[in-house]
Amino acid sequence: MDAVPILVAVGGILVGIGLLALLRRERARVRTEARERARRDDEFRRELAAAEDARRSADLVLSSMEDGVLLFGPDGGTRLANPAVEAQLGVRPASIESLLPLGLRHLAERAATNRAVLAVEVAEGDAVTAGQVLAVIEAMKMENEVHAPRDGIVSGLSVRPGEPIGTGQVICAIEPATEQDDGT
Repeated sequence: MDAVPILVAVGGILVGIGLLALLRRERARVRTEARERARRDDEFRRELAAAEDARRSADLVLSSMEDGVLLFGPDGGTRLANPAVEAQLGVRPASIESLLPLGLRHLAERAATNRAVLAVEVAEGDAVTAGQVLAVIEAMKMENEVHAPRDGIVSGLSVRPGEPIGTGQVICAIEPATEQDDGT
């Protein structure tokens, strides 16, 4: 028996074994990917079913409400309008712009810009410390405190309780406190 054909046969067997091992690894990888894909699909189906259940519950609650509920998205499009809104307005608004003929958009915009001084906590010439409340402003039914940015003396107080206040309007100036020389 010649050694060359035996070496060729052994080499062929080794190549075949190597290819089988490679095929087994590839088949295992494909099975693992398929299992992972199936797991993700099942998880997605569960999340989708939970979201659908939540939507049905919300629809049930909203449809039974006597008051109108109208929600708009950031793009101005209607995200939700319960039947009470449609009954009150006679239409289901497609967007916030569609409310314009009803005068509601103007009222909503005006409410967002209406601000009033509820309280003034300092007086002209008062010494204040950084963080101290200077005034309380109401905007959109929320009370907002205006704080002193630094220590100093109040000057140029320009607001009183009950007055409207505009965006960027100066409430007062805080002058640096000066040490008074008492002559001693």
